[in-house]
Amino acid sequence: MFDLATEVTSYSQIPTAAAPTSQRYLHRRGEVYYFKRKIPSDVPHAFGGKSETFWQSLKTDSLQEALKRLPAEIEQFDAKVRKARANRRQGKVPMATRPRTQGTTKYLQEAHIPSILERFEYSHLQTDMEERRVVEDDGEPDARLADFEYGLKLKRRAAAREDFSHVEEVAQVLLEDERLIAPPGSEVYRLLLRELMRADIETLQKQCDAIRGKLFVLPSTVPVAARELPTMQTAFESWRQSQVKVRTINDFRRYVQQFEAKHRELPMASITLEKAQGYRDHLYKEGLTRRTIMNNVGGLATIWDFFERKSNRITSNPFREVRYDSLPRRPPSDDRRRFEVSELAVLFKSPVYTGKRRLGGQHKESGYWAPLLAPFLGARIEEIAQLRVADILRVNGVWCIRIENLEHDQSIKNMGSYRLVPMHDEVIKCGFLAHVARQKLDGKMHVFPSQRSDNQHGLWSNALGKWFGQYLDKIGLDDPRLTFHSFRYTFKQRCTDCGISDEVRDALTGHWLSKDSSREYMKAKDRQYPFPPLVAAIKQLRYDELDLRHLHVAELLISIQK
Repeated sequence: MFDLATEVTSYSQIPTAAAPTSQRYLHRRGEVYYFKRKIPSDVPHAFGGKSETFWQSLKTDSLQEALKRLPAEIEQFDAKVRKARANRRQGKVPMATRPRTQGTTKYLQEAHIPSILERFEYSHLQTDMEERRVVEDDGEPDARLADFEYGLKLKRRAAAREDFSHVEEVAQVLLEDERLIAPPGSEVYRLLLRELMRADIETLQKQCDAIRGKLFVLPSTVPVAARELPTMQTAFESWRQSQVKVRTINDFRRYVQQFEAKHRELPMASITLEKAQGYRDHLYKEGLTRRTIMNNVGGLATIWDFFERKSNRITSNPFREVRYDSLPRRPPSDDRRRFEVSELAVLFKSPVYTGKRRLGGQHKESGYWAPLLAPFLGARIEEIAQLRVADILRVNGVWCIRIENLEHDQSIKNMGSYRLVPMHDEVIKCGFLAHVARQKLDGKMHVFPSQRSDNQHGLWSNALGKWFGQYLDKIGLDDPRLTFHSFRYTFKQRCTDCGISDEVRDALTGHWLSKDSSREYMKAKDRQYPFPPLVAAIKQLRYDELDLRHLHVAELLISIQK
């Protein structure tokens, strides 16, 4: 092993002719060359939690060989960063996982102890009942009673001295039977010994009472084994039977996996508010936004509530008691932001928009049009991706885009998301109406017909979202805070800059819904914000610094309108 602080030679000692820009990552420790790179602050988890510098031996003392191996290390490093950032954009927590074993964690928890004691008592009393049934000699019960009372006397004396040595062997046998591990000397193990002593005394007393004629009643079934106590995984499996949306099921499964990766497979009785808050804090440290953290913890609360109702159990739900006031709305490491106009200019002069790159696959059409629509529409990525030809319509002579869920394969975030958004003139000049007309003439139902929703999430935007994040990185817009959702922030900010009221802006982005009690019986689509102010607002929306004239297709537009 080499000391990081010594025997380090930087790329400055490599001959100048052999040191292009990429070789600033080449260093030497002693006689061996290393790849060295600063770890981006937003993805330390991709490199084992290291927060500063990544070192990787190139396993050679030859400069020429090191230069050959360096590009592969750079590509592997960049790939890790891209993958980690893509996961973060999707709200996934990068947490170490391990195979899920059956039942609860194998490490003794306080919640295991009642079950262990119940099974211990059940076993002894059942054996006692069977032995008393076969006793025929009238003198034998008296001798049996004397033995039990003597043993009871000794155990009470030991309990008074808190001497639990004579139940340690029993405890070890019980733990082996229950497939549990308890470190000797641990607090939970001492608690088991104390409770086992108490249960042993109570069980022996019941046996003495039974000989005297005071009978006890055994439970109708054997008490549940400690490792078989319900966990959050148990609750999830019960809850999922009532669900039909694959994406929701997968999201909630991930919440459970993340919680158990943090706290192990705890019995639900062991999950306290402190542990629920620990899960919240862990998610924050991993860089998730407050909204995403609330969704994760809220998902666990939903699973808990469902299981409690189905099982006729009444316990406090610790996930419902978690508070979020102390969390900033967005951690600094993941503060998604809007696009600057200069960044929009970079995007719309990139190869996709200059004809130097032709798109294929599921994002063949949407890869071009969705980013172009978004700054002028303010819609979510799925709202754009799922558009049908019938959603492009005219209202009183004004071209509009309808955001709705009228078809079985469409969805909106909530009832307030249903809306009509007037189409911006810039979008029309770029030929969007012509594109829609071509799809209609070709008999297509969807605005972006190459897309599919047959993925595990059931999303039309699944392929588009993945591609767009990668494309931003390739054209130099590699700030992890920039995602497709940044268009929505851009739209909102631009509305404010152009003097559009907050109420009208909310109506355009799907955050407004009439609260008039006299209209509550009406469907969302029938209680929309008045249309004329929306038309005026879109005419007011401007990006004067953004030049899109190279994308205009005026002649084709005129022919379509005719």
